[in-house]
Amino acid sequence: MSRNRLTELLPNGAWRIHGSIGEAVLRLAAYEDSGFTPEKLQDMQWIPVEERLPELPKSDYCSVMVLTAYKRNPRSRPMIYERSLVRGRRVERWKYYWDRIADELPDYWMPLLCPPEEDGNE
Repeated sequence: MSRNRLTELLPNGAWRIHGSIGEAVLRLAAYEDSGFTPEKLQDMQWIPVEERLPELPKSDYCSVMVLTAYKRNPRSRPMIYERSLVRGRRVERWKYYWDRIADELPDYWMPLLCPPEEDGNE
């Protein structure tokens, strides 16, 4: 069981709160204030590049920035996945965020977080 969880599933199928109710309420309030929804959190999973590549708009020149990771390196980094025309041929390729063509392809990627939504009160 993860120490970060607020709840624990018991062998009989019932749930219980870990720690105090006050701590659980504070952590729940922080989660609600973060703007994340369960649907957004589900999108934040590492996707193997062998399974699926980032989606690009239907255009000859387009790109998307994503977060990438490697099996042998615990660090992640932003990279660009782009479609371009090179010598008259349409290509899709990985580039480093400083716009150099990647010499090492990532093993995993995930979409970047969306900026916070405005609540209209400002």
